[in-house]
Amino acid sequence: MSIKSLVSEIKSHRDRIVEHLRRQREVTLVFHDDADGVTSAYIVKKAIEKLGVACHEICIEKLFPEVAQALGMKGGIIFYVDIGSPHAPLIARVSKHCDLVVIIDHHNPAMVRAPNLININPEFHGISGEKEASSSSVCYLFARILIGSEALKLAPMALVGAVEIPGEIKGLNRIVLDEALKTGLVSRCIWRGRPEYSINVKGKVIPRNELSTRLTILASVGYYREGPKLALRMCEEGPLPIIESRLKELERERRRLYSLALDRVVRGGLHEEGRIQWFHLGDLFIDVGAKVLGTFCSYLVHRGRMIRPDRYLVGFMHLNPKIPDSDIRIEDKSKVSIRVPNTLARLIEMNKSISAVDLLTRAARRVGGFADGHEFAASGIVPRGKEHDVVRIMKELTRERKERGLDLFF
Repeated sequence: MSIKSLVSEIKSHRDRIVEHLRRQREVTLVFHDDADGVTSAYIVKKAIEKLGVACHEICIEKLFPEVAQALGMKGGIIFYVDIGSPHAPLIARVSKHCDLVVIIDHHNPAMVRAPNLININPEFHGISGEKEASSSSVCYLFARILIGSEALKLAPMALVGAVEIPGEIKGLNRIVLDEALKTGLVSRCIWRGRPEYSINVKGKVIPRNELSTRLTILASVGYYREGPKLALRMCEEGPLPIIESRLKELERERRRLYSLALDRVVRGGLHEEGRIQWFHLGDLFIDVGAKVLGTFCSYLVHRGRMIRPDRYLVGFMHLNPKIPDSDIRIEDKSKVSIRVPNTLARLIEMNKSISAVDLLTRAARRVGGFADGHEFAASGIVPRGKEHDVVRIMKELTRERKERGLDLFF
């Protein structure tokens, strides 16, 4: 199992995908509301457009069953990028009217077989989606195979999406870095005291970490204000004045919300039950994309003293029912995010504690919700009013694991 086998798999699907695309005038392109999702969508969009087919883009925070079902009923061709692999059985079940559904993702996948479904994920080939392959890198590999050397100019944006994976650039992400350096649009730089890479976007040279942050702010904080569209436009046209102006506005909004949320948590809003430390922000984030809850959880984890390093951090918020660019509504739901501090992460790596995604997925399912993600970070959707049930179930699951003697350090 290797990158070579991933390449072979994509090549085996290429002719079929091209044949289906050439019968269509437009495909639906569904993507996640962060930098990895935006760059993934940009790369796939450019590759598909190169074949003369238009894309209708829909940005979503989670793959809600209501969204998958509504899209599946419309038929045609659907691409899910940086989202979908964990919910492939659901997609297969509700997409029987579709000519073709292609998932390109790096989140922990679920295996399913359906005649009209292609599920491309590095995890199926022994490549870690947590450490070696961002969705943008997998999408770049897909584009490279789909349209050949024409895709080379898309490699720098794949490198921006790969910022999601911290630490050394390795695996498939390293191959993307090598490809990006060939374009002359990527250069070495020093960012916050360590070696990094800058991207030349239409004459503006921006450290890839900063560009990643800008795209995530646009797509998440600006989720209900055309932010995902502006993020895609930034990938193509660079930091135009209209985009920079909106970014400044959204960054001010993000800081204001973080300040209010931090004050709420500090003033007694952080609760501890067993190995779970949790908070609920109610409607505070309801006018921004729910991705902001996850970034706020990450912000809290890195604050150090406030968060216990050996406990799971769980945050809740009420979900806005609207899905931009669609008439679909998601009623009476809450978003839940979970993050793992460093001490606990080491235990998970040693298989001495349950991963974030396994813990949250099991708890969410028991209350009629769903979740997906990675070992150290995950998120999900649960019925509003069931939040404390989720905490209680997670407490039980972590206690059960401890009593089996696996959590040796607790």
